[in-house]
Amino acid sequence: MNKKHSQIKKTSCVIYARAASQDLSKNANSLLEQVKRLEGYAQVNHLKIKESFLEIGSGAVINPKLKEMLAYMEANGIENILTNDINRIARNDAIFTEICNLAYVKQITTPSYTFHLDNKGDALMLTILRGIESTMHSVRSIQAKQAYIRAKNNTLEKNTHGKH
Repeated sequence: MNKKHSQIKKTSCVIYARAASQDLSKNANSLLEQVKRLEGYAQVNHLKIKESFLEIGSGAVINPKLKEMLAYMEANGIENILTNDINRIARNDAIFTEICNLAYVKQITTPSYTFHLDNKGDALMLTILRGIESTMHSVRSIQAKQAYIRAKNNTLEKNTHGKH
């Protein structure tokens, strides 16, 4: 590989931004905020954004824009994904691991850290962070369900007491 081609790979990236699917108007703003932050990061860090892939959808599945991004990366020799947070790529550990194991995905860059996937220390840190994030997501989900049940019980209790 010539030096110029190697330099292009190191400085080029794609943006991937994803928002959850519950509140579409809120998520549209979230996507715009993510992209604005990532574009600013890329400019300061001399990364050339080749393409941006944005979608609203669950992180538990391989979404259409995620598939499109991976195909674009492979076809264009892009090795770096620039994303707001590692959980934006996928919340599903099997999908995330599959993406990290693709030969052409060499880096995942967030505004906080660049993970070099061929570095064992970075790979270990990524695994640990994914485990923590997965646990925190589960805790938040349980808390939200508990809050919903409490609110529903309070409503039922008010309705029951109001009828006596």
